[in-house]
Amino acid sequence: MTRVAATINAFAVAAIVPPVAFIILGAARGDDIRDAPFWVLVFLPYSIMATVLIAAPLFLIIARLGRVNLWSTLAGGLLVGAVVAVVMKLPGGWPSLSDLITMSLVGLVAAISFWVTKSLLESRSAQKATVERAL
Repeated sequence: MTRVAATINAFAVAAIVPPVAFIILGAARGDDIRDAPFWVLVFLPYSIMATVLIAAPLFLIIARLGRVNLWSTLAGGLLVGAVVAVVMKLPGGWPSLSDLITMSLVGLVAAISFWVTKSLLESRSAQKATVERAL
């Protein structure tokens, strides 16, 4: 798998994380989770939009600067979550501190899933290439 393919797959995984995280947060609050698959499907398009319109361009900027690493990915996840929190409340006002923190942490979890997925896929690809060269 190429680095580009690993990155695309990692973005796909990261887009799935926020809707699932909100279901888990709801369950922790005692919400009924019988409709969880429905809510994942409702929130998934919004998560994909945030990934495509905010996270991917941010990643491309960081990659262009040659600064893609774990810390820049985590900081980017926090930033994307904060931007989404602000966009969700506009034009009516600003998000509450708890909304800002929650969305930033969800962005952080998505960034962690992105980094782990990308790293695993790239290392697996490198191992496969090494084995093929050895043969």
